[in-house]
Amino acid sequence: MRLFGKKKNIVQTDKNLKPSERFEKVLLSRLEKEGYKHLKSKHEFVQDFEHGKRVINLSYNNTFGYISTVQYFIKIVFRDLEKSFKKAHPNYGWTNWTIHENLHWTESTLYDDKADDYTDRSINNLADEFFREIKPRIDSTFSKIGNYSQLNEIYNTNPSEFIDYLPPSRPEKRIINGLILTKALEPEKFEIRKNQYFLLLNKYKENDFDEIRKEVELGLTFLNENEIKINTTTNKTYKQ
Repeated sequence: MRLFGKKKNIVQTDKNLKPSERFEKVLLSRLEKEGYKHLKSKHEFVQDFEHGKRVINLSYNNTFGYISTVQYFIKIVFRDLEKSFKKAHPNYGWTNWTIHENLHWTESTLYDDKADDYTDRSINNLADEFFREIKPRIDSTFSKIGNYSQLNEIYNTNPSEFIDYLPPSRPEKRIINGLILTKALEPEKFEIRKNQYFLLLNKYKENDFDEIRKEVELGLTFLNENEIKINTTTNKTYKQ
């Protein structure tokens, strides 16, 4: 793949590759400068940071057999927090995402309707939209939630509400993560926050309420019986 055309500053792609691969190579030509690695099989770009990893995930919309728009998701995994959650819930079968945000679909399309083909022009236009419209939003979230103090604040400032960054379909994970952070960073507030979270649970009206409450109580048993340690500082240096 030649990086930039001489006349129009367009990243030229290999037409023998899948359209999604061509697009992701264009994104990688800039994202790798920020330390992102490309996981082609998962359509993901992963960047290590001092407390875990950040992920940009792509999902392709197939319309009438052609890839049109792209949806972006971002995830942040805080390593020590997720390890503690896994100890509290060893059989929990869901994701280890600490933060998850849906950034919706693009306006531009990967397929070039005018040329009736996937062209470097349409692929680069979509990449330009990503770096112009989507990437600043990603950077904003990553900068707002870059360490455990920031994570604790966004999780626990108002425990009676679900934060936007984690799907509300898993309130037990939301609650136990919040309490793990509280016990590790603000142990004097643990009992107060525990009561606040139970008030939240009592307002939860979903059909699986009993199962959710059991999961929360299981996590609380672990927290009450075990010391929680989270390494909030590190000497490792990663590309940001």
